[in-house]
Amino acid sequence: MLLNSLEHDPQQVIFLQLRAPFFMIDTARGPNQRESARLVSSQTRPLDNWYQTKRSPDVHTADKPRFVGDQPLLRLVDMIAATEHAGWLSTGSSLLEGNGRVQKEFGRYATDLAKLVRRDRRHHSITHVMGDKSGKHTLLVWACHGPNEDIETAVSYLSPYLRAKKHQTGAYRAACMVFDAKGRQLERLLYDNMPAVPDSDLDESVARLVPLERMTRKVPRPGRSRTTGR
Repeated sequence: MLLNSLEHDPQQVIFLQLRAPFFMIDTARGPNQRESARLVSSQTRPLDNWYQTKRSPDVHTADKPRFVGDQPLLRLVDMIAATEHAGWLSTGSSLLEGNGRVQKEFGRYATDLAKLVRRDRRHHSITHVMGDKSGKHTLLVWACHGPNEDIETAVSYLSPYLRAKKHQTGAYRAACMVFDAKGRQLERLLYDNMPAVPDSDLDESVARLVPLERMTRKVPRPGRSRTTGR
């Protein structure tokens, strides 16, 4: 009876959330449109145990849980948060969604791009599209501007590129992390989550980009002949 009243009684919902790990309500698409409930194991047990330790230290003992991730990537996420620019939260969250291998790649992209900049003294960038089951893909761009460029010059060509690449890929949101020539300092976060609409100017810009099927899957490492696609 309690489960059947979830949709209609908010107080019962609160009661269940406090007394049970977590309940999800599934709506069966059958002829009777009946509701069913299934129990999902708690995903926050370490945090719950630590919280109980704070409330009752004489009864409960648990260390504060810590997120274990790639340290260069975590520093990047901190730099993004420090900007407080539009999109900082969703960009940081997207960076942390990858598995361990992807996180390491994300954490070293700026360093790899800086090596390329140092070699030819030109700006370099890499673009990554993160797929989503909902179809709301995220476009992420890492860029190091040239040693003889300032941040405003870099923004003047990276902002149009970000808009065009978002239009080309059909991404739901797009972010560009602009680093200094050494790849150490995040100088600007560009963000675009404007709804996609027909745009002939963007269509012309897309025509000048590398087609999606010709884009490489990896950032070119220093010493290799492969070049970054735009």
